This record gives sequence, structure tokens and C-alpha cells, in this order.
Amino acid sequence: VTSSNSTSSERRQPAAMSKKDSAAARKAKKPALDLQRWVGAPVTVKFTGGRECTGVLRGYDTLCNLVLDDCRETLASADDDAAAGGDG
Repeated sequence: VTSSNSTSSERRQPAAMSKKDSAAARKAKKPALDLQRWVGAPVTVKFTGGRECTGVLRGYDTLCNLVLDDCRETLASADDDAAAGGDG
């Protein structure tokens, strides 16, 4: 006769994730882009419509919201937009 330290009634099933835990897991998604290597470095962000912002990347989040220091905004010329294939 073999004895076991735990019987089938003592075995625990993994706890189901609560709604709060699953919401936290969804919020903890990886960012769409890995921007960590650019933190502290000068970056240029190009927007639709020809606007550009150049500054030092200080932070970001999983939705790609960016925090830039010493930011300068410029509007690309119509020639630059046409060369890039824009509607300009």
C-alpha cells in the first residue's frame, strides 16, 4: 500500500483570473514599438499633414504617447511633401 501526501480532494485547481486581474493583464501589453533604446536621444516624429516635431525623448507609454523635451515643431514644405508621395 502506497500512501500519498495529498488526496484528490486536497489538490488545488489554479484560481480563475478575476475581472480586475484580466483588466490589469490587458493594460500591461507590450508597447507597439520598443522605444526604450531611444529614451534620452534626439528623435523626430512625423505627423500626417506635414508637421514634424524634433526633441529629446523622455518617455512613452503602450499607446505610443510620447514625451519630448526641447521640442521644436516644423511644418514640412509642399516640395518635401510631394517628394514623399503626399497629397500636398
